[in-house]
Amino acid sequence: MIYVLAGPDDYSVSQALETIKREIGDADVLSMSTTVLEGQNCSFSEMKVTCETIPFMSPKRLVIINGLIGRFESQGKSRRSKGTAGRTKKSAVQDEVTAFTDFLTAGVPDSTILVLVEGIISGENP
Repeated sequence: MIYVLAGPDDYSVSQALETIKREIGDADVLSMSTTVLEGQNCSFSEMKVTCETIPFMSPKRLVIINGLIGRFESQGKSRRSKGTAGRTKKSAVQDEVTAFTDFLTAGVPDSTILVLVEGIISGENP
């Protein structure tokens, strides 16, 4: 299952995340099967391996990625340049976006709950 928690109200986002955690089960047990990744630094392979890891002593694995969607927006804006180098960078960003979206649309394993936590997502985000 995939959740996207986004918006300008950090309190509401954190409350929604706490609700998801409570629904999974005991907080102490869940902590052993919870991984938090920073989207700005998270590679596709790291996300994939983490999501595919079997939960430990918990019915579900909880994977929280902060800022993954916003990462692609900032890369797209900062990498706009002219010429071959600009196209190469834009192509690399697009390849990365495609890898993440292909994995997400195929679905995470039933044993994993993936939560993408974002601020405001603009319409310019790929």
